[in-house]
Amino acid sequence: MSRSLRLYLTDILKSITKIQNYAENLTYEELCEDSHTLDAIAHNLQIIGEATKQIPDSLREQYPQIEWRKVAGLRDIIAHTYFRVNTKIVWSIMTTKLNSLQTCVQLMLENDDIS
Repeated sequence: MSRSLRLYLTDILKSITKIQNYAENLTYEELCEDSHTLDAIAHNLQIIGEATKQIPDSLREQYPQIEWRKVAGLRDIIAHTYFRVNTKIVWSIMTTKLNSLQTCVQLMLENDDIS
């Protein structure tokens, strides 16, 4: 049995919330020095990327403000270069992209067409 789209969207929101909690009051320098937190954030970015791959193109097209291919592609970058995660990229995503993705996914979940 395959998972529903609603579950994948919920996975994205849960991972965003975890990242926000891990990064609360964290500076870039602290992130660079804290391998545990960096690992936890990278893991949740992978979950977000994998779940994003399950969102149909027809739904993604309704929310063009999100760079869906980049979100999904980040999962591949982290998974295949796990021994050298670029903290600058992770920091940039955390501070500039997650809030808009969170808002967008919340809107998707409010849509009655999602099962």
